[in-house]
This record gives sequence, structure tokens and C-alpha cells, in this order.
Amino acid sequence: MRGTFRALVTGAAVVAALLAASGGVTAAPSPSAGTGGEIRGGDAFLVDTGRCVVGFTVTEGFVATSRCGPVGGEVRTTGGELVGVVRGSTYPVPGGAWVETTDAWTLSPSVGRAGGGTPVLGSTLVPVGGAVCATTSTSGWRCGNVLAHDQSVAFPEGTVSGLTRTTLCSDRDRDEGTPVVSGNQAQGMLLLASGPCPGGGGSDHVLPVNPLLAAWGLTLRTA
Repeated sequence: MRGTFRALVTGAAVVAALLAASGGVTAAPSPSAGTGGEIRGGDAFLVDTGRCVVGFTVTEGFVATSRCGPVGGEVRTTGGELVGVVRGSTYPVPGGAWVETTDAWTLSPSVGRAGGGTPVLGSTLVPVGGAVCATTSTSGWRCGNVLAHDQSVAFPEGTVSGLTRTTLCSDRDRDEGTPVVSGNQAQGMLLLASGPCPGGGGSDHVLPVNPLLAAWGLTLRTA
């Protein structure tokens, strides 16, 4: 898979193609219980590859970007408590991931924590020109508009298609992976941030959430 992924695909096929190239979702040890807590979109945890930011909660855990690492990797708190195990991932190619959380964690159908957070009611895709906001853990809320859907971006590990290009301008080093919503509708996660952009003119790319749900047979948690 490394250095060989070249296919341009769109929609749900982007995840399906990456999974096929990597042999699909493989078995991982079942997570053990811990003290737990509440998880909602935008929360950040630790993995061997760095930070794992929660995109949106699903019935089995949460979806995120492949920054959460390869299948079988463990997601933990800063204190070392096990949060969950990566059950599906396109890693090392940029894309999506699915983390199965332990029973100790409560999965909230919301994103962000300021003011109690924003409830997620669905995942209807906003059309071009529609408003979107990213709830970043480091920069707070950042809003913009959709410029185009079904965009392709070439990364060193391979080309990823089916992305949404927006005028969001988030911090490239800290905000990638955070959830993007339009009102109370889940849109996806920041896969490629373009900031910081003090003068504006951002061009963040978003990995749509619906293809990930379809590829792994997951159900979005809604309020």
C-alpha cells in the first residue's frame, strides 16, 4: 500500500478503495474498561502517531481522521487511560478512522464544549456556498463557506478524492482532524488545514463523514 495508492475515487469509494488496498479492517483486541467520562466531537486524545481528535460519535465509538493511526492502535488519555482501539483506518494514507471505545465512556451526540456544545441532529451535506464551521480544540469556532465538493488532493502517501474544499482557515499543525458542521448537521473532519491565515483566504479541505459511515456500516449518534 505504501507509495502505491494512485486511484482517484469519490464519495464512499474513497474509503472502500483504501480499505481494499490495506486488506480491510482487521481484528484488534477488545478494549478493557476504565474510569471513562464523556466524549464529544472535538475532544483530543493521544496515540503513538500524535493527537487523535474525535470527529463525530457513532453507536460503537467515534469516527476521526487517519491521524488516529493504524488498525489495532490504542487511543489513550493524557493520563494513560485506554479510550478505545482503532478498528478501521486508511493509515498511512490520509483519510478516515473508526475507534471503538470502551464501555466506560459516554458518547455524546454533540461537538464542542463551549456553552454545552452543539447537538448533532444529522449529516445532510450542505451545498456549495453553504456555511460551515469547525469546532477546533485550539482555535475555537472558525466559520466559512463551501467552495466545492468532490475535490482531490495529492499527499506523499497517495491521492485522496471526494473531499470538500472550504474557505475555513484552521491551524495546520493543531486543528486537523476536528469536526466540521453546518448548523446542527455533521459534515466531516478537517483533513488538510491551510492556516494560520491572518489575512484570510483559507482553503481547508474536509473529509466527508457520510462515506466513512457507509464504508464501515456505522450509525451517527444524533441528539
